[in-house]
Amino acid sequence: MRFIGYLFLPLLFLLPQTALSEGPPRFSIDDYEHDFGRVSQGTTVTHKFKFKNGGEGHLIIQRTVAACGCTVASLEQDAFTAGESGELEVKFDTTGFSGEKVKTVRVYTNDPDQRSFVLSLRGTIEPDVVVEPRRVFFGDVVSGEGGSRDVSIKIRDGASARIQNVQLHSNHFDLQEIESGDKHRLMRVVLRPDVSPGEIRERIVIGLRGDKRQSVNIPLYASVKGALQMSPTTLSFGVIEGESVLSRRVRINNLGRDDFEISDIAARHQAITVKKTVIEEGKIVDLEVSLDPLTVEGELRTGVEITTNHPDQKRLSLSVYGTKPPVTR
Repeated sequence: MRFIGYLFLPLLFLLPQTALSEGPPRFSIDDYEHDFGRVSQGTTVTHKFKFKNGGEGHLIIQRTVAACGCTVASLEQDAFTAGESGELEVKFDTTGFSGEKVKTVRVYTNDPDQRSFVLSLRGTIEPDVVVEPRRVFFGDVVSGEGGSRDVSIKIRDGASARIQNVQLHSNHFDLQEIESGDKHRLMRVVLRPDVSPGEIRERIVIGLRGDKRQSVNIPLYASVKGALQMSPTTLSFGVIEGESVLSRRVRINNLGRDDFEISDIAARHQAITVKKTVIEEGKIVDLEVSLDPLTVEGELRTGVEITTNHPDQKRLSLSVYGTKPPVTR
């Protein structure tokens, strides 16, 4: 080992002194974030982040990774000697964005103290087309009642975009125009009262001209419920044990304008019996569902059919479940 050391020692004197004393590179920048203020939608924001190699060794920008496809980072060179300055250009295409936004680029270097860091662009994007509300949400609506919501479409002052047309192809909604123009429209979206229960998801399409975007979509949503609301709609007796009769309660609420009555209740299994109690005439009915464990074997999967005089909901179905464990001897 001593012999190898003697051979290696002269090699140290052959190395340049700068190689022996050179320190690490240092990425030096005044500001990691740029605020671009307020810009019009569709503007490409460009900013050059100026930095310097404040260390002694060569600074290498190994790679840059933008957080989304709308942001691009570029460098004219990726290696910088001691004291050398550089610029990292970041571009953000604001097409399709609105409101306050922050876009970032992660930079990787050979600086031992900053292996990676984030540069960001921050600002507010003013849309050319302002839609209020951006989504038309009717929420839960009782079948037969319908409803309406007003929608405003405005073109920002100074924007080149114009409203060309407004389209809604629907069997559930109607569109009424209150105010018309190529820079402003006020419309009323009407949910038809004859819509069947279920979830409705549709959209209004605003055709544009003179803008990068050809159209703007306004989502429409409504959850139409039947007037007769049964809670719960599924009844579980869980593990059926013992010999005593088990009971559960179910309530039927009438949220509609028309009163209702229950004309018949039919259980599909002999273990089930149902007793009806009118809480409020035409509006609220309670059902006491009882189960006789002695007439159940194994798994119980059955139901109760309820017949009413309601014009839209002649029949309601209640699912009933339970499990009787096997007898051990």
